[in-house]
Amino acid sequence: MASSEGGREIEAAKKRLAAAEARASADATAVQVAKAAEASAREMAETAKQSAVLAQKNAEASEKNAAAAAKNREGVEAQAEASTEEVQDAQKSLKEAEERWKVIPINDDSEPESENENKKRFCDSDGGFYRWGTYDGELNEDGLRHGKGKMTYDDDGEWYDGNWENGKREGQGTCRDADGDVYEGHWKNGLQEGKGKTTYADGDVHEGNYKDGNWNGRGTYYWKNGEVEVGKYKDDEPIGEWVRWSKDRQTAWLSKDGEKTRKISLKKAKEMAAQLGFDGVPPPNGPTTTTPSTNNTNNGGPTRVTVSVTKPSKDTKLGLGIGIKKGATCICVESIPEKSLFSNTDLEVGMAIETVNGESYDTFQECLALLKGAEGGLTLVAVAQAASPLPPA
Repeated sequence: MASSEGGREIEAAKKRLAAAEARASADATAVQVAKAAEASAREMAETAKQSAVLAQKNAEASEKNAAAAAKNREGVEAQAEASTEEVQDAQKSLKEAEERWKVIPINDDSEPESENENKKRFCDSDGGFYRWGTYDGELNEDGLRHGKGKMTYDDDGEWYDGNWENGKREGQGTCRDADGDVYEGHWKNGLQEGKGKTTYADGDVHEGNYKDGNWNGRGTYYWKNGEVEVGKYKDDEPIGEWVRWSKDRQTAWLSKDGEKTRKISLKKAKEMAAQLGFDGVPPPNGPTTTTPSTNNTNNGGPTRVTVSVTKPSKDTKLGLGIGIKKGATCICVESIPEKSLFSNTDLEVGMAIETVNGESYDTFQECLALLKGAEGGLTLVAVAQAASPLPPA
């Protein structure tokens, strides 16, 4: 009896052991599964964390790109605004230029009165300032001042009377400015060029070479007190030492910048003047060179004319005969054929040529070279009697 009960108890213990072992095995498996789930969850959490960091960096980079794009947009907008202003300024400049250079007749009628039919309104640019004035003279087919004419400016009464070429002073002409100073001589491209003479309102006189509107080369300055000096200029400034004489030409000095520096002998003065390219002592009664006038008379003296023609190129034949007559010491016009450029001008056979494009000369060869070398505008000043003595040929 006891043995049977012991067997059943042992059997029951075995069953409980087997069940416990089974549960323990199942729990161990569950632990493994839980650990695996934990590891996976942690891995996913780490991945999510790294993604969040990357996303934050991407967000920051995108924000920077957006800021740079906004700055670039502002720059483009500013450039566009500047371009618009530039276009407006250019349109304004164009309008001003068109307004400035157009020709406006004084009379609005299609058929102006005869006394005004050649008078036009023009505006010139002078160092950035615009000057309106009235022009009385010839125009070319483009409506530009061309040929003979006189321009009088509104602002200060300055006037220019002489030759024009395509709207600019060219050839022989006379200008009186607002201060009363008068320049008589040659012009090129709107500026004094070549031989000329300026008579100042205070009585001083300068006679000599001009270039680009300035004194350049040899010049003679006559002071209103009767004294005179000779020397050279460069761009309106006297250079080196000059030679100066008293009113009666009996005393001489060296001078610099218009001031006497030391007294010299008359012989020395003459030698130094010769070295500077001057022939003899200027006469006591003032300039001897007759500045060409734009009229055909010379205060009751010999007839003097200024003629201007167009010489297309240096190779263009003038058709003008010149020479030195027997017993004479000047270059004279000997013939003017029908096909000559001067056939329909005031130039006459027998007249003496004084200047060519404002340049004087000393020999026949020099005169010929000036005539042949001219291109474009060609202006001669001639007189009915010898006014430009030359050394005997």
